[in-house]
Amino acid sequence: MLVNGETAEYVGKLECKTVNDPSAFFSPSERFYVFVSFRGADTREIIARPTYWFLKNKLKVEAFLDDESMGEGEIQDKSLLTAAYKCTHALVLVSPGFRESDDCVKELNTFMYRHTNKNNITIIPALWGITNLKGYVNAFQTIVWVSWDTSSPGEYMTKALWPCLVKKFVEDEAKQQELLSNLKSYLEEYIEHQDKLPASKPIPEDLKEFCNAETGEVPQSRW
Repeated sequence: MLVNGETAEYVGKLECKTVNDPSAFFSPSERFYVFVSFRGADTREIIARPTYWFLKNKLKVEAFLDDESMGEGEIQDKSLLTAAYKCTHALVLVSPGFRESDDCVKELNTFMYRHTNKNNITIIPALWGITNLKGYVNAFQTIVWVSWDTSSPGEYMTKALWPCLVKKFVEDEAKQQELLSNLKSYLEEYIEHQDKLPASKPIPEDLKEFCNAETGEVPQSRW
């Protein structure tokens, strides 16, 4: 399967030499388990890690983010493969450099294989720094995606991505409204949380500036 149907070389799906049947990792009884797929250089600290925290701590949804979810000494290939076949949802943060990473392409190809052949996964494409999915296979382009016309990751999360996730994973309408009305406060809470961790990386200035700025009029999202 090719993510880029025009020019990309065949990359394939995630594999691990010690695993013969990765489909066995999937359990129909699993309610919500979200795999956060992303290009590290583009989105790790500005979107992927805050969103993983939001899923776990505010939506109470199990989630997988490589360096947050793998224990010391775990085999990376097996951990990624297990999570990619176990997850019920794949949040794919599609950024300008996403297709340049073989690992990202393998993850997406694995999700698309499950989506097309097994129908046992929901894929949530979220576009950051791009406006469409041109160049990706048609089956991926036809999935409704999240997008927002902004260069601010804080605005992107609180105005587009996180509201989408709230509506996707929270059924109670009153709880939805409570969450939706406090998204910026949750981002501020995330920043405070990360600042207290001794080994955490510095919080991106873009996120701090967004939280310190007055909220103004913003454009409409597509999702």
